[in-house]
Amino acid sequence: ELRFTTMKVVLLVLALCIALVAAEPVLVSKKSAYSTVGSEPSIGNPVVFSVDVFNIGDSDAFDVSINDRWNPEQLELTTGSVGASVASIPAGGKVTHSYVMTPTSAGFLDVRRAAVDYKPCENCQQQLSVSTSINGIRVYETADSTTVGTGSHFREWIIFLTLCFVTVAAPA
Repeated sequence: ELRFTTMKVVLLVLALCIALVAAEPVLVSKKSAYSTVGSEPSIGNPVVFSVDVFNIGDSDAFDVSINDRWNPEQLELTTGSVGASVASIPAGGKVTHSYVMTPTSAGFLDVRRAAVDYKPCENCQQQLSVSTSINGIRVYETADSTTVGTGSHFREWIIFLTLCFVTVAAPA
């Protein structure tokens, strides 16, 4: 009978440990950007960056801090702050942090992942989560951003139609 009771205690402790592990916050973050002027980013025109942090876990996350990183040679902070803190994010909750940066040079942006630090419980150690990355954001010269997708195609069509006309007219 003592052995049966010991087995019950061991199983109860094991079940409690599993329940505690299963009830943890899980933070997933998504980083996004969009140009405020035109469809493509260009030098001197602001770009809004946002970091959305979702708690897809079963319990609240505490002491959440968002710290974004960027290349200071390519971007200048215009509005807001690249870092933010919130006391907690409830299970199933979402927090969005946005700020505005202005590109200072043309070319492809070196956009880095944002770091999200949080505690799974109030007395636990900090854990780290990182956001999704944004690849391939091209910053155009101011004059180039208005002709993206129009100027070069117009010339290509003129060349194509001229070659078609020569091909059709030459045999006649």
